[in-house]
Amino acid sequence: MLPFNPRVQVRYPFSAERNPHAAEMDNDIITLIADNYSFLSEKARDKYRNTHIGYCAGCIFPKAGRTHLEAICRVFMWTFAVDDKFEWSAPAVIEEIGDAALRVLLGNKPAVETPLLNALPEMREQLLAIAGKEWLEKRFCKSLASYFSGLAEESHYRSSGIYPDMNTYLDIRLRSVNVDIMTNLAEVITAGQLPDSVIGHPVIREIELLVCRILIWCNDLFLLTRKERIWTCSIPC
Repeated sequence: MLPFNPRVQVRYPFSAERNPHAAEMDNDIITLIADNYSFLSEKARDKYRNTHIGYCAGCIFPKAGRTHLEAICRVFMWTFAVDDKFEWSAPAVIEEIGDAALRVLLGNKPAVETPLLNALPEMREQLLAIAGKEWLEKRFCKSLASYFSGLAEESHYRSSGIYPDMNTYLDIRLRSVNVDIMTNLAEVITAGQLPDSVIGHPVIREIELLVCRILIWCNDLFLLTRKERIWTCSIPC
């Protein structure tokens, strides 16, 4: 494989920006990890402290206001925790936690008291504050359901050691890479809630798919070169 130097080979037609609230959010996330995510291993918590979620979100959403960025960071941390906690679980377990999470986000009390589900009522209120109930139900929860379905299918291949064909691999990763939720959040920040005719337009959807593919290949090929444990080391080459 040819060496890759992003400083030389990657060029963007726009200047880099960072949200002015990024540093504050990064410190808040470190406190959040200590207070609400003690159920994760120390190794996982250390990883997320060093991920600098506040800065990551601040670079992805440089124009977001403080309230928006706080909600975004909460979403990022929660989905990272799901991935870390359940990536090696059976598909049925992932489907169960996904269904339970969606029920809470739709306004129901957690059926079972777990730290992961207990974090959702506050996250729901933050999302309602920046976007409203219709967006939460029609956009965010729909995207989250798609994400969990991708995770469950990943788990099937990971646990069985079966290599998916390329079309299946891309279909699963387009869901599990979780870009749809980020585009939902971008919608709220830039325009409130756009009409369905705009969100569902073929051009918009194609842009989303291209972003998904970029993230999939950057993530999976990078990890593959490092020989890390990932089901996508089962990339159908």
